[in-house]
Amino acid sequence: MEVLGWAAAGTAAVSSGAVLVGVVLDQIPALSDKAERAITALRRVRAAWRDSAAPDSVASEEEEGSPRPPARHP
Repeated sequence: MEVLGWAAAGTAAVSSGAVLVGVVLDQIPALSDKAERAITALRRVRAAWRDSAAPDSVASEEEEGSPRPPARHP
């Protein structure tokens, strides 16, 4: 009887794991879309921050002799 209990517990664990993996895999496209929007928003914020800080930092870098590379926009 003990083996039957372990077999039932193992079967329940495997089937629960399969259901969980299925649910997670179904969510990947939605999560990817959200991640893409978040990355795009962060890039816009970083570009705006660099553009607003550009005049002061360019002057100080030119004095040091190390020019700043141009900003990349996605």
